Amino acid sequence: MVSTAYNAALSGMQAASLQLKVSANNIANSNTDGFQKQQVVTQAGTYGVEVKVEKIGATGSQNNLDNNIGKIMTERSSVDVVEELIEMKAAKNLFEANLKALYTQNNLLGRILDVMAWFGSFVCSIISPNLSCTNEAARGDPSELKAP
Repeated sequence: MVSTAYNAALSGMQAASLQLKVSANNIANSNTDGFQKQQVVTQAGTYGVEVKVEKIGATGSQNNLDNNIGKIMTERSSVDVVEELIEMKAAKNLFEANLKALYTQNNLLGRILDVMAWFGSFVCSIISPNLSCTNEAARGDPSELKAP
């Protein structure tokens, strides 16, 4: 269960990071004639998010130029910079949400380990009250454990 939650959060962060890179690349090439916009496609996988990058066919206008050699077609880039900036903002929010999930899972695991250490010390003190248990700080009430 723990590794599944970590994998889901980490793969979500990787997907968001890839979306930021793809959007940055699209913006950088927005004035390049013939550039084909790329997009990140995500889907739920067994251990988190599966991602792939696809090129989108250019839908921009075409300029027909005639010269002595023949007809030359120049296709403009299909990148909408505003759309890419919105995608980047969404990717940033996705990254932060997955980071929060990772922090929450980490804190939960820490609390579980704290309770287990307390329980172990409690059992040790009942079974062998004359022995020193390894986690002296964990002796006492688990409700007294401080939140991280």
